[in-house]
Amino acid sequence: MIYDKRRDSLHQNNAFLSVFHAFEPKNWQNEIKKLEYKLHFELCLLESEDLKTYTPISALIRSKLEFSTFVSYEGEGEVLYFVLKSVCMGNYKLIYFYDISKKLECERLEGENIALRAQAKTVPAAQNQAARMALLNRISNLIHAPSLDTNAVIDIAIQELGLIFRANKVSFVRDKEIENYGNVEEISFSVTLKEHNKSEEHFPAPIGRIIMPVLPYGIFVIFTPQKELGESERELLVGISNQILDAIELKETQLQLINSEKMVSLGQLIANVAHEINTPLASISANNEIMEKLFEASNVPDSAELLADINSIDREAIARITNLVKSLKRFVRLDETEQQEADINAELDLTLEILRHRTKNLITVTKNYGKIPLVNCYPNMLNQVFLNILSNAIDAIKAVREEGEIGITTELEDEQLLIKISNNGAPIKKEDEEKLFDAGFTTKKIGEGTGLGLVICQKIIDKHQGVISFESAAGCTEFKIKVPVQ
Repeated sequence: MIYDKRRDSLHQNNAFLSVFHAFEPKNWQNEIKKLEYKLHFELCLLESEDLKTYTPISALIRSKLEFSTFVSYEGEGEVLYFVLKSVCMGNYKLIYFYDISKKLECERLEGENIALRAQAKTVPAAQNQAARMALLNRISNLIHAPSLDTNAVIDIAIQELGLIFRANKVSFVRDKEIENYGNVEEISFSVTLKEHNKSEEHFPAPIGRIIMPVLPYGIFVIFTPQKELGESERELLVGISNQILDAIELKETQLQLINSEKMVSLGQLIANVAHEINTPLASISANNEIMEKLFEASNVPDSAELLADINSIDREAIARITNLVKSLKRFVRLDETEQQEADINAELDLTLEILRHRTKNLITVTKNYGKIPLVNCYPNMLNQVFLNILSNAIDAIKAVREEGEIGITTELEDEQLLIKISNNGAPIKKEDEEKLFDAGFTTKKIGEGTGLGLVICQKIIDKHQGVISFESAAGCTEFKIKVPVQ
């Protein structure tokens, strides 16, 4: 709108007229009042002596000031918003109504969109969190199963990580091999063409490599087509790592407790050895009685020769007792906690000596020892493995017959020591094969077995980075043990 000094309305443009309708130039004050009735001001100019006759627009028209303010207009069925601006140009006053209704609506809609986008981000985040928790619970249930050992926990973790990250390959790295991957204290992501700097395995194209540590036991290496590792995935890996670490530590603790079966076996062994000692001691006792009588009757002919024979028997008995005691001490070796070089053939003979009271006169032991080098190992632990497998072999034979055969073979295969122990006793049932290394599983009667012996054997062979397996059929069961020579 344009006004002159006399405050007469000189012009209203078409846009103004389409919204507010025409003003009558000679009756502009009444028209202004009609307009103001529907306008709501943010700011008003109080340049009137009579507040009753005051109208904001008329005050604005009279004012010599230039300023702007916001107003809302109650139209037909809607509310419009304007910036009202006053400009003085000589004898004229220009009044601008800038329609900002659509702008404000756009701003409102944009605000709603921002809120919706924020909500949209929150919902997937919550869904991801729920999915992550469900996944962690599933993995936790799998790896904390009572029947699992440490290797089974690692195998399940490899399988699950492969599925989660659509991995080309997942491996678990232990001991000295970890050094090939650099700093592995935290979860890391990198792109590689090669598994590590000492590996001969190449990938056909750059591939993502995730390192997930479960120290001090080892690290998981995940090769994935992903080009980056998101924060939610990193949090998931931290959760999985903690779950696996807890499970392994739990299994380690359980196996340490389980290994106390060795002390029970030792007690049984000592009882058997005591029985074995009683036989030569009885000979010594009887001979002593004879000697006493001979000394009393010094007129016995050839007494010197007879005494020599008796002494020879005594020496043999004493030597036997001494060998048993030495074998027992060597077998137990409770003070040996470090690896050392050992002759496995000799260790097998030592174990057989301990079990001689169970095999003599009934079970034939055939030894096919190869020419093998010394092995860096824990001899007392391997002896426990040999004792358990040989004891089971004797039990299997006695389950079906009084007499039987046990075969023991040692040889080198692919720079590893291979030990085979076979028997012709009762075979392992097919339905029992998968459970044979499960903690608590036993085929023996209540009170005769704990179902822990083979679990301990597997743990000991794992400690030597080896493998224990078996094959069983009618007439023959064979256990195979492979351990690195160095």
